[in-house]
Amino acid sequence: MSQTFNPHITEMRGLVALLDLSDIASEVIDAPGFAEWTASPHPNLHHYGTGGLAKHTYEVLRLCLTNRDTLSSFGGTAIDARVLACAAIYH
Repeated sequence: MSQTFNPHITEMRGLVALLDLSDIASEVIDAPGFAEWTASPHPNLHHYGTGGLAKHTYEVLRLCLTNRDTLSSFGGTAIDARVLACAAIYH
């Protein structure tokens, strides 16, 4: 099955490439249907519709990495970006 173009998947691929996680992340990102799947079974719920799961996963990944950077800038404990990214993508 060829996947539909989804800008969130393109962005995720770029982020995971920077973290050298393309092989691990591709198990999710390149899964058949990932670009089309909805993240919710009901139209009134979070990220419903075609591509909703990819959008949700991308947003979680960005949120995790942004929070990591923000916490680190305030002297918080450094969290391994690679581990965090894997957790976000596989959540």
